[in-house]
Amino acid sequence: MSQKPIAVIDASVVILVGLPPPKLEPKEYALRRQRATECLRSLHSDGLDFIVPAPTITELSRDGNGEELARKFFARLGGMQVKPFDLPAALVAAKMLKTAFASKAAHEARAAIKYDAMIAAVAHALNAKCLVTANARDFGKYLAEVASPVELIAADDVPQKGQLRLIDRKA
Repeated sequence: MSQKPIAVIDASVVILVGLPPPKLEPKEYALRRQRATECLRSLHSDGLDFIVPAPTITELSRDGNGEELARKFFARLGGMQVKPFDLPAALVAAKMLKTAFASKAAHEARAAIKYDAMIAAVAHALNAKCLVTANARDFGKYLAEVASPVELIAADDVPQKGQLRLIDRKA
């Protein structure tokens, strides 16, 4: 039995697409939301399974009920599959963080980079096809640290296929 390819979804995408838009949504934010929505539709039509790493729920829960937000978001994608931050992911995260921590001053906050590294580590440990985020710069360095084959997809970038490219050219 062959396993379907996996797309790991980061908290930034859940927030961008899953939260109700602000009343006065800036045009650029609306465009980013539209791009991210189209990106997810494209990945879904390509047959990828969507996975949320447990650290994504933790990150989403810092300021509220992250599990509820994630459940609503993933219900629109056919259900939520949560994967744990287990021993293989923990060992990969340690490798990813070694350089990052060495370059940080002792007084700098480390919490934000820990979430991203744990999410990237789960994607790597699952042999995911891709990690979908609206925060590609931060994830790229962690995946590169372990020479991960996981493709990084910036959900809110201009898509490479589909009609949205035409909309973006007029913007």
